[in-house]
Amino acid sequence: YCSTPYSFVLQALAESNPGPYGLLWRWFDEIYTVLDLLLQHYCLSRSAASFSENFYGLKRVPAGVTGPSGLASRGLPTAHHLRSLLLLVLVPYLRVKLDKLFGRLREEEDYAIRFPASHRQRLHKAFLAAYPYLNMGWEAWFLAHQLLYVFGKARHHSPLLLLARVHLVTLSLADVLDLEKRSSSTNLWVGIGGDKACGRLASSLSTGLSLGVFFLQFLEWWYSTENQETVKSLSCLPTPPPPVHLDGHLAPAALPALKSLCPLCRKPRANHTALSTSGHVFCYRCIYAYVKRQQRCPMTGYPSELQHLIKLYSPEG
Repeated sequence: YCSTPYSFVLQALAESNPGPYGLLWRWFDEIYTVLDLLLQHYCLSRSAASFSENFYGLKRVPAGVTGPSGLASRGLPTAHHLRSLLLLVLVPYLRVKLDKLFGRLREEEDYAIRFPASHRQRLHKAFLAAYPYLNMGWEAWFLAHQLLYVFGKARHHSPLLLLARVHLVTLSLADVLDLEKRSSSTNLWVGIGGDKACGRLASSLSTGLSLGVFFLQFLEWWYSTENQETVKSLSCLPTPPPPVHLDGHLAPAALPALKSLCPLCRKPRANHTALSTSGHVFCYRCIYAYVKRQQRCPMTGYPSELQHLIKLYSPEG
């Protein structure tokens, strides 16, 4: 699922101009999957191979075929074509969505307030507990197939080929000649140097894409380094004065003597969270429950909402 360079470009565009690109970024996985589906369908129909397999001069042959296989340009039988298409497109898409779901649920589990467990929360906990083992088993399955293939003990290097009931073979001379014939018959530029021009264009696009991805990754590294320097420079600034207390029932002297203690529970802070309306720092669970119930800062009395909570992260982390 090689969408990382494209997702990075779209994410940068969405951050700089969220109006036209925000919707594309939210539905990026689905849009990419549809485009990948169309591309793989075209390649399987035209050359009986996936987009990447076609580059290596390979084609897919239905399992059980022992004699000479048919021409690659004729594609695969319908059942094998559909199975190959679903495994090439749907499985990577599901893996990406499950990985994102696991990351989101784990973050919510780390920072969420503990409410009485519901049926949905129990399902989330079961998923968080089981998914790492399922993912490890999936990767081990692929690794075992690759090792068996390397030592000549298996015919498939990937279990997805086994599930699709196909195996890979090298294109024969008849396949190459037939594909070239079909390509030249549909090429409008034949006879006027179009083949060379298309070849140069394809090479330029490939090289430009590689250089573009490298440049974007360099920018990501550059700005992350600059952000670290900014954090260090901000830490050297003088401490601003404390906020004015508005409520008479809670005086500023109620602050704990040690700065590492939470003003609410009087224990060492866990998951440091600042309240932007006052600047005081609390435990995430303490301030979340207080603001949700009282809708104000416990130290200053300033009106506050949950959206004013800011989680703090150590620059060294």
